[in-house]
Amino acid sequence: MSTTNYDGRTLDLCILGGLSYAAGTREEVHSTLDLAIGGQVCAGVVKLMQKVLVLMLTYSHRYDPDWGTSLPEVISEGSLSRVASRLEQRLPEIMEDVTATLRAQEFIDTPLDERIDSITREGDISVNYDELSVSVQLRVITLNGSSTTIIVPLKTKL
Repeated sequence: MSTTNYDGRTLDLCILGGLSYAAGTREEVHSTLDLAIGGQVCAGVVKLMQKVLVLMLTYSHRYDPDWGTSLPEVISEGSLSRVASRLEQRLPEIMEDVTATLRAQEFIDTPLDERIDSITREGDISVNYDELSVSVQLRVITLNGSSTTIIVPLKTKL
């Protein structure tokens, strides 16, 4: 859902929470998806990050092959170590697919801080055996150079 502010810029409802700053920097890190902040709106790089997450976490299937990725398939098969290994191998392709899809949806009047330049992985993929999950930290960089980072926890099947 989008709304429009007085500048005519569209805003999305914000689901990213857990905002903090990377150690010793002013770099924002969104560490959770948080429905408790309902009603807040976002624009710019945070709005773009939400689009990245929705696209990345949506399974691409034959009825809509241009939307979604193979990420749900990657995290649903095998042991945690196998999932981490497959994620290590497939994540660059997944990030490229997301970037290409979002670029194809941009318009000439899309603000530069909502237009994707790149997605990069920050650090190693971490495995949490207690919670049966893997986590990956992603940085989204916009065409105007702004960026934000999110830690994405991915629950796996037993």
